[in-house]
Amino acid sequence: MTRVPKEIQLLLIEQFNRDKKGELIKISADGPINDRECTLFSNHVAEVTETKPLHINTWKRVFERLINTKTGEPYVSSETTCQIIAKFLGCKSWSELEAKKETLKPKNRRNVSVILPKTIDSPMHKGDIMEIQYGPDRKLRLEYQGNVHFNFKVVQTINTMFEYNDLVHVPFIREGEPLIGWDIMRNNKFIGQYNSAENHLINKKRIIPLKKDN
Repeated sequence: MTRVPKEIQLLLIEQFNRDKKGELIKISADGPINDRECTLFSNHVAEVTETKPLHINTWKRVFERLINTKTGEPYVSSETTCQIIAKFLGCKSWSELEAKKETLKPKNRRNVSVILPKTIDSPMHKGDIMEIQYGPDRKLRLEYQGNVHFNFKVVQTINTMFEYNDLVHVPFIREGEPLIGWDIMRNNKFIGQYNSAENHLINKKRIIPLKKDN
């Protein structure tokens, strides 16, 4: 267990902002300042590293938003958290990251926001439909909007709290996991974030390509 140095904290922010260049989201040099930014950051790191999103309090400890009240010092991070940080920043291990922290620069990624099961070889295109079934009887059909923050639009909803035409941010998702950290825009207003019940797991997910005229 170790404390995440300021140099690595700054690298995390710079890499996130580089990945999100062109989108209406940017985190300041001080790090995520509220729960929403921490959730966006956590979901993005999980997407890139293909891991489960870390709890927002974990990232608050990394960026020293939470201080140990007993010692008055920042918390240390677990080995798992450190390895995820290293992977996100393109290093094979935490020790490699620590050795390179003074010279490491943010990397350009090809497209880290494509929301696809790993069994699908081609990326989604605007207009493609992602169908999700979760919980005992809930079903969503979402139209892909492209590589933007609100990357899907609800076109069908059955037994869910979503409404037709809601714009949603869908982070990287996997079958067998609940819906976590879905931002919702309704009638041009951000109305909050949706997390399904822990036992309402995704049990089916498929992509329906947009039919093109011959």
